[in-house]
Amino acid sequence: RFPINGHDVMAVGIKGPMVGTVMDLLKDIWARDRCQLTREELLDKLGRIAASKSLGDQWRNELKPSAVR
Repeated sequence: RFPINGHDVMAVGIKGPMVGTVMDLLKDIWARDRCQLTREELLDKLGRIAASKSLGDQWRNELKPSAVR
């Protein structure tokens, strides 16, 4: 089961349709890590996404298979 939910995303100030976009992004990152990332690790990534105010190249790079840890 995916460790975070939309309430977690909204808690960092992300609103509206971006909640679903960020959830999809985090689910992709989690899946590429073979569902091994913990809630804390995902919340850290969520915080970085919220701080960046953008879903630009930084997060697309996160999805590259070579970036998965």
